Amino acid sequence: MWLFFKTIQSTNAEPYAVDAAALSGWTLVLDAPGSPALLALQPPGKMRHQIYQQVFQRTMLSLLQPEQPMPIVLRHEYEAGLRWSFKPEEILDIARQSGLGTERLQPLCLGLNQQSEAGRTRHLFFAVFDSPAFGRLRAELARLHAERTAVGTFDPGALRPALPIAASDAGFAATAIPSEAPCQASLSAAS
Repeated sequence: MWLFFKTIQSTNAEPYAVDAAALSGWTLVLDAPGSPALLALQPPGKMRHQIYQQVFQRTMLSLLQPEQPMPIVLRHEYEAGLRWSFKPEEILDIARQSGLGTERLQPLCLGLNQQSEAGRTRHLFFAVFDSPAFGRLRAELARLHAERTAVGTFDPGALRPALPIAASDAGFAATAIPSEAPCQASLSAAS
């Protein structure tokens, strides 16, 4: 872990990179098994593996590669409020209309969520992307929810477009990435 932070703090450290071709062609997935998401985006091909390899080379930590897609609407958000206004299939349709799945994402940074308990530290590395369609979808869901029923809660700013990359264990990999989890290193597109 010390090595990871050392490479981040070094002014000579190269940013983490993602293949530019992998920034488009993501697939919308509804109700992905094992994911905290009701609606998610699945990255194309080996994109996650490319970033995972860079994390491993810099940290030398024994980490697993989760298969969870990027959460767009969390299950608990749906249960806490959106279910009173939408069927899951309608949320999927609104996501398509917002441009999710067709827009080109822009890489921003690599973050790390850590949790210490009972003498053990759990790690979850994640990639954060810029996605105007993500923001449009969540804002539209909040607007329609307030218009239709406003039963329960839905905070459109409670989630950001973040993809799990590497984790210390499968249980931690399947947790939602907190919107306040900080970025630790830059992530850029490589051609």
